[in-house]
Amino acid sequence: MVMKASVDDDDSGWELSIPEKMEKSNTSWVDITQDFEEACRELKLGELLHDKLFGLFEAMSAIEMMDPKMDAGMIGNQVNRKVLNFEQAIKDGTIKIKDLTLPELIGIMDTCFCCLITWLEGHSLAQTVFTCLYIHNPDFIEDPAMKAFALGTLKICDIAREKVNKAAVFEEGVTM
Repeated sequence: MVMKASVDDDDSGWELSIPEKMEKSNTSWVDITQDFEEACRELKLGELLHDKLFGLFEAMSAIEMMDPKMDAGMIGNQVNRKVLNFEQAIKDGTIKIKDLTLPELIGIMDTCFCCLITWLEGHSLAQTVFTCLYIHNPDFIEDPAMKAFALGTLKICDIAREKVNKAAVFEEGVTM
């Protein structure tokens, strides 16, 4: 069911529990499911129903439903996958921060470079460069080569973002 709300002044405080807040709410709900479904039936192939604030950036960042890479709801074969942040990954022993071998350094740097290039081609920073945990907090990295690489990657991102901002390029194709 699709709903639309019109909210009057809601003076209930942050400390109220959900039932108390719902009792005091001045929200008036209107069922727009039928209107929405009718509008959808009128759409032709390639058309999109959206509000006036929906732009190119939102369209390019939209989730592709049923695509395991883009849809977080698709579990696929990653049922036992544990998502960790940088600090958790260090504690868990999932990533090394010192004494990296040359093949390990090359593998990490190659993967990070691929992410950097993908970002420079216009994809989201969060879905490219920041998928590399080493970039999240270079100060924790004890390996000098990996630390320098992580700091350099962040600097490249900062310089590129600064240049785009100075050029006054917004939304259409820039995902920083």
